[in-house]
Parts: sequence; C-alpha cells; structure tokens
Amino acid sequence: MSGLVVQTMIDFGSQQGNIAATNDQIQSVKDFFVSQMTAACSGTDCGDLNQNIIVESPALPDNVGGSFQFAMTIYVSLPDNSRNAVVKQSMKMVNSAVDTAIAASNPGFTLSSYSETYIVDRSRPAVCGDSSLTDAEACDDGNTADGDGCSSTCTLEPGYMCFGAWRDPTDKTARGKMTVWQSTGAGDMQLIVLQQNEGCTKDDICAQDDTLWDPTNWIAKYTTANIVLPQSGFYGKRFCTRTFTAPSLYEFNDSCVPTGIDECSRGESNCDTNAYCSEPSDGVGYSCECDSRYFVSTAKGLSCAMEGVELTFHIAGQAAASLALDSADYITQLAVITQARLTLIQMLIQQSYIRSSLSQADEINLVIEGALQYPIALKTVSVEEGPLLGRPMWRVILRVPDSHLNLELMATKGNIFDDISNFATLLPTAYVLNTVGQCANDRARSCSVADNTCLGGDTTCVSDRPDFTVSKLFAGGSAAPLLLGSSGLDVMSVDYDITQSAFNIRMRYDNTVAGVIDTVYVSHMGKDQDPLYLPTFNSDEFPCLPLGTGFFQNQRDNSGTRVYVQVYFRVRCLHLSCTWYLRLSNAPCATFVQCAVWTHSTRSTRRCRALERTSKMKVCPCPRLLGIKLRARCSTNHP
Repeated sequence: MSGLVVQTMIDFGSQQGNIAATNDQIQSVKDFFVSQMTAACSGTDCGDLNQNIIVESPALPDNVGGSFQFAMTIYVSLPDNSRNAVVKQSMKMVNSAVDTAIAASNPGFTLSSYSETYIVDRSRPAVCGDSSLTDAEACDDGNTADGDGCSSTCTLEPGYMCFGAWRDPTDKTARGKMTVWQSTGAGDMQLIVLQQNEGCTKDDICAQDDTLWDPTNWIAKYTTANIVLPQSGFYGKRFCTRTFTAPSLYEFNDSCVPTGIDECSRGESNCDTNAYCSEPSDGVGYSCECDSRYFVSTAKGLSCAMEGVELTFHIAGQAAASLALDSADYITQLAVITQARLTLIQMLIQQSYIRSSLSQADEINLVIEGALQYPIALKTVSVEEGPLLGRPMWRVILRVPDSHLNLELMATKGNIFDDISNFATLLPTAYVLNTVGQCANDRARSCSVADNTCLGGDTTCVSDRPDFTVSKLFAGGSAAPLLLGSSGLDVMSVDYDITQSAFNIRMRYDNTVAGVIDTVYVSHMGKDQDPLYLPTFNSDEFPCLPLGTGFFQNQRDNSGTRVYVQVYFRVRCLHLSCTWYLRLSNAPCATFVQCAVWTHSTRSTRRCRALERTSKMKVCPCPRLLGIKLRARCSTNHP
C-alpha cells in the first residue's frame, strides 16, 4: 500500500495534565486529518479515509516547556502510488497548510512540530516520469525531459537537489539523505538527517547552493540561547531560505549563506523622515544621518529637528611653513582645534546653555554628531592683514536643536559670547580666538574704537568681542519657513497617443479652495533634449492658450487679465540680420505693448504702438539673440 506517515507533537492546551489522551481527543485528531486528506485528494478516490487513517498516541504525554504534548503518529493508507502523487502535489499536507487549516477550523489542538513522509508501494515496477517516486529514483517530475532539474532517467541533474535534503560536505553531487525538523524539547527545533535516501517529485526539486553551509562560521552571530544549527553540508537554496533561522540583522535570501537585511531599501529602518538611511559595506545593519539642514535631536539620526541654533566661530592657528592637507602641521593644528571644540561644548553644557535629560557624555556626542556635515575647516592659510597677519584661520560650526538649548539664556545680553575673558582656557597660548569690533548694544553692527559708528548717545564700541555668529534657523535650516496648503490633485488616467508619440496624463484638482496652491512638477527628461520631446500641455485641454512645445509651453502663464509669455530661441551667430515675427491674437489690447530685446551684452527697450490685429515687429536685428520677453495687459481672458 502507498500512503504517508505524519509525525507530530500535538498540544491540547493548558487543561491537559500528565494523563493519556482521551478517546474524544484522539478522535478530534483523526477527524481533522480525514478532512484535510479529503481536500488533498481533490476529488480523486482515495478510499475510505475513516478506515484508512490510524492515529497512534503514547500512553503519557511529554512535558515540553511546562506543557504536556503528545508525540502522535498518523498513518494514512492510499490505494496506489498515483493517489500518493495527487496528495503530495496538492500541498495540503505540508506543515504550513495544516497549520492554516487548524487556525481556520479550531479543532481543539495545535501542532508544535510536524513532518510528513510519503510511502511508495515498492511492489510495482519503477516507471520514470509517472510522478510516483520509488527508492530507485532520486526524482520523478512527471516527464522524461532533460534540463529541468530531473533528468530523463529520474536522477537529479547537477545544480539541483530535493527540498529538505542534505548532502555530504565532501561531495555535493552525490545523492544525499532527507531531513526532518524536530523539537529539542526546550522550545527549539533541530534538523535531523534521516536514513531515507534523497528523493522528490516535481514541486520539491530546487536549485542547490554551491556554497557549503558551515555552522561554525556563523554560530558567533547568533544571540539566541541554546540554538541548534543545521549540520554542515550542502542544501537547496529554497530549503535554507524557508526553514533556516538567520542571525539577527541577517536573512537567508535564496541562499544558504546569510546576508545582511537591506533595511533602507525596504523601509524597515527607524531613521527620522528627515534623515538618510545608509547600508554599511558588508550590508549588515544600517545607520541614520540627519539631513544637513536639520538638527540632530536624538542620536544616530533617529530624530531630526527643524529648528535650532547654528554657532560659528573662528580660531587663528600657528603660522606654519605648510598646511597642506594631511601634513604634520595640519594634523597637529586640527587636533588642537578639535579639542577646543570639545572644551566649548563642555562649557556650554556646564553653564546650562545646552541642556537636556541626557548625560553630559551623551549630550557631547549628540552635538558632535550634529556637526558631522559641518567639519572643522581651514578657511585661510594665511591672514593677509591685521594683528593675526600670517596666521591660518580655522572655522568651527556647532548646530544644536531648540529642544536642547536654553534659548532665553542664549538671547540674554551679557551672555558667555560677549566677553573674551570667558574663553581664556579654551586654547593653548599659541592659538587665538578671533575677535571683532561690535557695538555694545548691537552685535550685528561692526565698529572700531577709532571710528565709532554705533547708534545711541552713550553706546561704546567693544573692540575685542569674541567672533561668534549665533544664528537662529527654522524649517530645516532656512531663514523662514514656507508652508503651503493643498486642495489635492489626482491623476485620473494615463494613456499613450500613438499619433503624437506621447503619453497623455489627465489630472483633476480643486481650484475653489481658498488659500491653497496646486502644483504639478514635471521632470526634465535628461539634458539638451529636443523641445518637441519635453513635457507640455495639451492644446485640446487648454484651447485658449498659445500653441507651443517644451520651454514655450512650460513657462507661459495665463492669469485671465494678464499674459506673460517667455520664448527662448537658440540661434547661431550668422553674418546677416534676422527678423522674428510674433503673431498676436485678434483680441483688442490696451494702449501699449512694451517690448524688450536682449543681446549678449546690451538691453534695449522701446514702446510700441497699440496692437489690435496681426502686426509685425522687428525684434531681432542681432544674430546673437538670446531671448524675447513680451508682457501685455489685455482686457480679455483669451489674449
């Protein structure tokens, strides 16, 4: 007889004690498998399943992690090998399908482990290509063709093996053994290599991974306690992908070698929306970095603030013979400036200019991370005048979000940035914090003691104020935020017009909502494209607008009572004059039209007579014409 044997661990729930399964429990298991086998037979006569399915249950259950489970065996007899093949190809008896059926029908138990083994009637002659597998066949895919993984003689072709099979590490081409996942009793699963020879039908033939799976190369990557990895050997790619457990941050992706998960491309990172997600060179893990216009408010780019303060100051270094990049003097001075930056951050934290719930070390790291895209820079190798003549000038920038600042203290007159003596310990003797002359009552106004330009009767000029620029920035680093509402715009349809060799895109928007703007962005299709191939508006949809393509159409605006048309011509410089004609519509216009002609170096403006019908204007006496602009105020909506 043919058929299959199912070995499974069955859990009847918390009510199960350390006693044998009842007749009702065993019957519920049998009823479920009769129903599942009926579905697997797909209308084929599989015999009397109530008679041909036998459930064997041990006398007492196993204690698995504090719950009592039964290691039951279900024997299913089928009339012949052909029914066997039908059941197997239906995929109804695989673990995932059985779990899905249990979840849907709720038979009163669940399965903690499951494996099925198909039994072939050995008494019948082996016939290659009949989809019935015998022990003499390594595969049977239902045909006798070569090149599909299973040869015409029912042997597995090079590069293929059976799903769930294992092959010896020393010979990846030799026929292997089948495997089964079994519970270790501690909540983990272990892959057991059976004595059953490798063999499979069509659906279980899969590509072999040419790379040897060696658990010793990967065990250190696993953080799960007591995990039991599959033994060394060759496996099918699909088998590894579906059944192997990967280390954290890794996955088996059509391979038996774990690779890093690409969280950035999949959108699985926890980076802030205003941060960039980057994959490392080895593909394991990811990193987040705030956009340079935003402010780091949570370390590692997890939160990027729109508002913050940018602090810029300059330090004069030591005069050096050479400050070439990576030279000894350059590296030495950069180290001194870097330490000065760290010291300043510590001062600002200690004096509560920078404040948060973070520790001082974490806050320092946060501020330094915020300056990663604003590195210390050598702005001038040698100052050309003044008391710092001949010295190099370094620029340092710090950027801190509002949420980590005491803004009231930052804005208070007489703060730390007003007095040079506050920074006496910031630098070694040979280095100088740059100072500037500023009015005592206005840091934005420069002055000198000799020429006091400060406003106010008793206002003095402070000649040695520290050269700090404190800028309050909004909306991702811009000086002023621009917030626009939208009434919504939808793409209704996209179709291809064969007569125009172009796509027509129809959109719908609502222009009745007050205070909003609807904008359509049309990208340029590469550089230096023929204007005929650039995006434009369909004249059938906008019959009152002038015809044109490319720049002509994309840069015209029709506001109803005012027309602004901008036309660009690209002409070669010829040795004879040229004349361009602009044809206006028949609509009556106002009393004048102002014309402007630009050449490569001059601009001439002339007043033209009133135009009511088609007129000619000579606007291009120069062969180097770059553009023509025509602005007309008209009394009609359709100029």
